[in-house]
Amino acid sequence: MQFSIKHIALLIITLMLSSPTWAEETLATILSTATQQTSSIIDYREVRHLQLLTTPWQGTGRIFITKEKFAIVQQSPDRIQLVANQRRYWFFLPQRNIHRSGSTKSSMATGKLGWFKPIIRGDREAIEKNYDVRVSTTDKGWQLDLEPKQTTSARYSHITVKGEIGATSNYILTQMADGDHTEWFFQSHPFNHFADQALTKLIKETRGY
Repeated sequence: MQFSIKHIALLIITLMLSSPTWAEETLATILSTATQQTSSIIDYREVRHLQLLTTPWQGTGRIFITKEKFAIVQQSPDRIQLVANQRRYWFFLPQRNIHRSGSTKSSMATGKLGWFKPIIRGDREAIEKNYDVRVSTTDKGWQLDLEPKQTTSARYSHITVKGEIGATSNYILTQMADGDHTEWFFQSHPFNHFADQALTKLIKETRGY
């Protein structure tokens, strides 16, 4: 698997959405909390359920995010590294010593990110314009369901984000119209001095300088 800007956006959604703290939680308060998130480090497991595969594809890795930088390293089955800031992204495939980079404002990048930008930015008006949104809570957790209003051009037919009460989200499901779907499982950790060192090293390796 190779990372795309789409994957970055998916993971940012999970990092940005914090849990409701009371039963009457609304989209507005979730998004308000989302824009206040700072630095995070998260371990993830991705499970792809595809009709063409007899068994699900699985991958694991780690995500780093700060106000200025983003990095993701897929650790298995093959190591793949991607880092980005507000202006550029860098991709590195260690097994083949391949380095790539580009502008986050390129047509490719903006096309991939367009579907998720309203969520990333916490833009309630844009979200409600493009998605039918349902927020639900129980005594154990919360759930955010998004369905595109323009189904013909939508990349996904349904997106579900879940989390436990008092914690950031730990699960995301993206579903396609043909039945293919991908699950993401997350476990967050404190962003400390060691995480900052690991991020700095990862950025240097991925950029190649």
